[in-house]
Amino acid sequence: LIKTFLSLYKSKFRDANGFDYLIKGYFCDKYEMTRTLLFIDIVKDLYGYYYDYLRSEGKIDFDDMILQSAIDLDKSDGFKFKYIIVDEFQDISYSRMVFVKKLINHGNSKLFAVGDDWQAIYRFSGCDLNIFLDFKKYFGPTKYSMITTTYRNSQELQNVFRKFMEKNPEQLKKEIKSPKSLKNPVQIYYYKKEKYKALFKILNIINNMDEKASVLLLGRNNKDIDSILLDNRIYIDNDKRKKNDSFTTIKVKEYPNMNIKYCTAHSSKGIEDDYVIIINADDSRLGFPNKVEDDEILNLVLSSKSRFKYAEERRLWYVAGTRTRNYVYIISSATNPSAFVKEIEEDCYIINDDFKEIEEEKIKCPFCKSGHLVLRNNENSKKFYGCSNYPYCNYIIDYKTSFDPKRRCKRCGDFLLLKNGKYGKFYGCHSYPRCDYKEKYN
Repeated sequence: LIKTFLSLYKSKFRDANGFDYLIKGYFCDKYEMTRTLLFIDIVKDLYGYYYDYLRSEGKIDFDDMILQSAIDLDKSDGFKFKYIIVDEFQDISYSRMVFVKKLINHGNSKLFAVGDDWQAIYRFSGCDLNIFLDFKKYFGPTKYSMITTTYRNSQELQNVFRKFMEKNPEQLKKEIKSPKSLKNPVQIYYYKKEKYKALFKILNIINNMDEKASVLLLGRNNKDIDSILLDNRIYIDNDKRKKNDSFTTIKVKEYPNMNIKYCTAHSSKGIEDDYVIIINADDSRLGFPNKVEDDEILNLVLSSKSRFKYAEERRLWYVAGTRTRNYVYIISSATNPSAFVKEIEEDCYIINDDFKEIEEEKIKCPFCKSGHLVLRNNENSKKFYGCSNYPYCNYIIDYKTSFDPKRRCKRCGDFLLLKNGKYGKFYGCHSYPRCDYKEKYN
C-alpha cells in the first residue's frame, strides 16, 4: 500500500511539499482524518529517506526523468511531431500526461489515444484512470471511435462480465459483440478443504475435451501457486523456467501432454489461452478482491476520488476472466467465497452443485466493518472470534462470552455484553473503554 501510494504521489508532486497539501483535504469523518494523518506521517519519512538515497547515489528515477523532460522541452527546437500515438492510454500516469501535453503544445501535434477503462489495472505503478475518463478535461475537444467487437471469447462470456462491470457507475458503458457462441463459458468449482483437488477435477474436464490443451492458471498474488503445489503430482518444470519470465511452467503427472502455465492476473494482461483457471477466488485479506491494494487512502493521490468499493480489483477480475478463448473456470471456497463470485454466480454454471451446506449467517466485524467474524483457536487451543481481515484488523471477542448478535452497541456497532456493576447487572459495550455505551438490564 505504501509503495502504491508513493508511486502515485511521485507522479503528481515534485517534492515533499505535496504532503502539506494532502493533509488540508476534505475528510468524511474523524476516523478517516486520523488514519490519513498517521499514514502520511509514515510515508513522508520514507519518501525523504528514498530521495536522500537517490541523491547520495547520484541517480534519478522514472518519474523524475519524465517530469524533467517536460521542463527541458522548452529549451529545445527538436522533438516536434505532427501526430502522437499513445497505446494503453488507460494506464497513463499524471507525470506522463503532463509530458504528453507539453509535447503536443511544443509541436502543435494531433493526439491519437487508444485504451480501455475496463482494463486499467496498474494503479500500483502510478497509473491514474481518471485522466482517461476525463480525457476532454485534459486534452480539449475530442472525437471518440469505439471498438465494439471481440474475436477472442464468446458472446455468452462477454454478457457475464459486462453485467459485472457495469455495476460501477464511474466507468464507461459499452456493449462488446462477439461472433463466437459457447454454452456455459464461465464455470465455478467450490472446494471445501483442499484446493488442489478442485484443480484436478477441472483439469480432468479439460482433458476430456482436449488432452493437449493449453491451460493458463491465474492467481491474484505470486504465492497463490503454493496452494496447488501441496500435491506431489503437481510440480514446477524448472527446465522451462526462465529468469525474469512472468510465467511458471507447471507439470501434472496425470496430464503430461497439457501445456500448463501459471502467472498472476496482472501479468496476464494482453495475453490469451485456450482455457483459463482462476485459482484464488476466496474472501480473504489477500484474496480476490485483495483488500489491501484497493485501500481508499489512495484517493488522496488520484486526480479524482472514487467511492466505488474495489473498483481496481473489479477491473482486474474482468481482465482475468476474459483471457480465455473458450472456458474460464473459477475455484472458490465453499465456506468463504469471493464477493465477486457471489455477484456472477447466478449467470454461471456450477460444476459441483452438491457443495452447498447450511451456514451460519456471517456477522460483519464491528471494528473494520469490511471483514466478518471467524471462529479460531489461540496457542492454548481456546476458541475466540476474530476478523477475517486479520492481521489487517485484529478485532477479537471470546468464544465463551455470551453475546447476542442482535444486541449491538448503538454508538459503535460492537456487541453488548452482560456485565455486573456497582448497582447490579447491565449491558456494556465490548469495546470499553474505547466506547462506554451502556443499556439497562431488564
